[in-house]
Amino acid sequence: MKVTSRELFGFSFYDGDLPELLEVLENKIEKKEKVQVITANPEILARGFEEEELNKALKEAEIVVADGIGVIVASRFLGKAISHRLPGIEIGEALMKKGEEKGWRFYFLGGKEEVTYKAVKGLKTRYPQLRVGGFHHGYFRDDEEVIEDINRVNPHILFVGLGAPRQEYWIRRNRERIKAVVMMGVGGSFDVWSGTKKRAPQWVRKLNLEWAYRVICEPQRLQRVIPAFFNFIKIVWKNKRN
Repeated sequence: MKVTSRELFGFSFYDGDLPELLEVLENKIEKKEKVQVITANPEILARGFEEEELNKALKEAEIVVADGIGVIVASRFLGKAISHRLPGIEIGEALMKKGEEKGWRFYFLGGKEEVTYKAVKGLKTRYPQLRVGGFHHGYFRDDEEVIEDINRVNPHILFVGLGAPRQEYWIRRNRERIKAVVMMGVGGSFDVWSGTKKRAPQWVRKLNLEWAYRVICEPQRLQRVIPAFFNFIKIVWKNKRN
């Protein structure tokens, strides 16, 4: 199945809408073809030019989507417009809704133990037919124990909420030993699904200001966001000059 893509910063970005992406991932699951999904925002891309392992992860992942209005704006500025912004949390929720119909098994890895439990419990209420094969908190030292538990379930989809880029590193490092087809980092989605944190209201999302809402709610994020923002601007300008 052909995947719509567009080159940006030396990376291949998926450039279809959400229904098309679901079709692509369903096809992968049916054929049992492993796929890593990375949701890239400006911060991840900026770090990708500084950290060799993240750069490799972005280049090797089968699907990289634009999760962040900054990526969309930059792509237009560079004349390589990416049409669709696809937040990771929305991809995850769409997969769970589709998974109810298809009988896909899911495994949730990441977050604090109580947060992960609440997230899974809440998702089971929201998606009654959701098949949760298992879950594990993100504060572990032994990869082998976690991988063994995942493989016991043999899930179709593995959500990893270890925070970026740790989750991308973990998937890339262990993907060949994991019996899962779709492996995707979901960042702080577990916090939202558990009710620990709230996502920006719909009107804020429509204005593409979800990033500002998160900074207001978590001002400590500025320590990461501001340097990443200026690094990203430098990368965009360098690409424009070249």
